[in-house]
Amino acid sequence: MRIPPRALIALLSLGVGIIGTTPVLGGEKTKDKRTAPAHAVTDAGKAFPPFARGDLVPAGLGPRQATPEIPFPGAATTRSIPKGKAVLSILVDADNRAVDFLVTSATDPTFGKALEEIAPRLTYQAARLKGIAIPARYAFAYDFEARSTSTNAMDNATLLPSKIAPGKAAHSAHPESELDQTLELTRMALPDVPAGYTPTNDPVAVLVTFFVDETGRVRIPNVESAADPVLVPGAIAAVSHWTFKPALRHGKPVLAFATRVVRFLPPAADSR
Repeated sequence: MRIPPRALIALLSLGVGIIGTTPVLGGEKTKDKRTAPAHAVTDAGKAFPPFARGDLVPAGLGPRQATPEIPFPGAATTRSIPKGKAVLSILVDADNRAVDFLVTSATDPTFGKALEEIAPRLTYQAARLKGIAIPARYAFAYDFEARSTSTNAMDNATLLPSKIAPGKAAHSAHPESELDQTLELTRMALPDVPAGYTPTNDPVAVLVTFFVDETGRVRIPNVESAADPVLVPGAIAAVSHWTFKPALRHGKPVLAFATRVVRFLPPAADSR
């Protein structure tokens, strides 16, 4: 994985759009992104359409994993909080392993912590694109109630996952449009074109979404559009090495959500 200055300049010059709409947990009804219409992102004339219906099987809980019953947090009971919601975004690799966890929305920190504690003990199943296992994001959402619990585990193949209704979340990721300024990249890497992949006349590139935590580290990246499943692992690995200046909203560091086009380097790039 190489980090050429020319690639950094090319990436920073991109104007990137957003696909579809933001799903909301609570308040508005969450749309099923596998069937909801989405608009393709374009970059320098190249379109990045969403995956065709039936091509993508989202990541999720393992086939033998029972729906978890998560105890209501004692800290919430002590503070007389009767109910709450939280969303934990999980990066599931191609070998069905959960490799990163991040609370991306919560009405109170105690609910996010409850999900973080149980999630490593669960089993997961990798996403499959055209029958090939790929690393991908899985959004696990849970509704907590003091006397009963119910779960709402959501597959999340596209964009900002399961954001709790505005005004309801004490902690929630903010899209780049809500930040004080555009995210500023401080470290980046680009993947090489995989061996055996035959590119078309178009540049080899994929569309990736990801979170940027309060320290500027990229978390839970997900490929939203790619011409071939073999491009997905390299794109995820490269973006996982990116860092940004911490995102600010009203002058304070926040969790951010962003979209970028990732370009693959040609095999002959070292010899230039």
